[in-house]
Amino acid sequence: MKKIDYLEGLRGICCFIVIIDHCINFYKPDIRFTGMSGVGGEFRRLIAWTPLNIIYSGIAPVCIFFILSGFVLSLKFNQSHDNKIIFSGVVKRYPRLILPILASMIIMYCVYFLLYHYTGYNMNLTFWEAITQALYFAPFEHTALTNYALWTISYEMYGSFLVFALLSFFGSHKYRILFYSIVFLFLYINNSFYSLFVFGMILSDMFVHGKCSFTAYARIIFLVLGIIFVTTPYQRDGVELYRGMYSYISYFDGVEYKTLYQLFMLTGSMLLFCSLCGSNIAELILNKKPFQYLGKISFPLYVMHATILTVVTWVLKNTVSEVSLTNFLVTFFGTVVLCFMISSLFEKYIDVPAIKISSKLSKKLSEKYF
Repeated sequence: MKKIDYLEGLRGICCFIVIIDHCINFYKPDIRFTGMSGVGGEFRRLIAWTPLNIIYSGIAPVCIFFILSGFVLSLKFNQSHDNKIIFSGVVKRYPRLILPILASMIIMYCVYFLLYHYTGYNMNLTFWEAITQALYFAPFEHTALTNYALWTISYEMYGSFLVFALLSFFGSHKYRILFYSIVFLFLYINNSFYSLFVFGMILSDMFVHGKCSFTAYARIIFLVLGIIFVTTPYQRDGVELYRGMYSYISYFDGVEYKTLYQLFMLTGSMLLFCSLCGSNIAELILNKKPFQYLGKISFPLYVMHATILTVVTWVLKNTVSEVSLTNFLVTFFGTVVLCFMISSLFEKYIDVPAIKISSKLSKKLSEKYF
């Protein structure tokens, strides 16, 4: 069976796209605006109304995160069918996610406190709110958080437990794929992010048993359709919908756009993942050192970038009256360097120890109960 290290490269790329998305939101939202005139307007429309907008579309990468979670969390069990792996996974999941998140929220509180103390810029985050958001609201409530990127963590938590529950009930059953598929279809029909976790499980099972071998033509079709679907324009101020390559969506005018968008994200991300999973070309590219580095720091980068962007945004807004494209590019590249530096330190001193602590905890409990 092939190794799946290259999928870490995919995770890293997805995380980087999320950073681009958020940098545009905070530094220069009009990069997405489609109603502007001149060469700048034409360039914006060229990106917004074609698959080129994949460079700043942040929802599709999150969908791929969810598929990756379902795939990776079920992989070891699919290889061994050892129930101890399920128990270990359940025990590890909360501390593995929450210890780095707790650290990131404490850092966010300290940075915001200093920002307010020296500039008067108040982000209205108390220490108690930072702690409760990290320990409870991020993992268990689908709610807006000060660290806005953490809205995905509750889906990660519940999605992970859904994976472990399905493995526990059906993982060793002869017709497990049928049971998984029924659950998947129910969730997919209801436009739920949780369908992606189950899809990842199904693909993982197929991968382990050598049934995830698509032809080159099938992969190309999956890739093209997947990119078209995941680059469906997000409904936001300044962005005209049903235009360019996405004018076909107007044929579904009887369906709410938000519902269609979610369906396209789910479908497109699954097609994209199928095009890459088990692909020799994808493995060759995603195993390159830059992508593997991105994968290595992806979780620290994800939980820390909101704090960094808040500070940089304050500096930018108090330095220039109007953010030009040059201002944006300089600020963006500076932000990327800063994010990489801080995320590398976070990965070494917080994320890796958190993984070790969660692994030790699960090992002790496994020895006690198995």
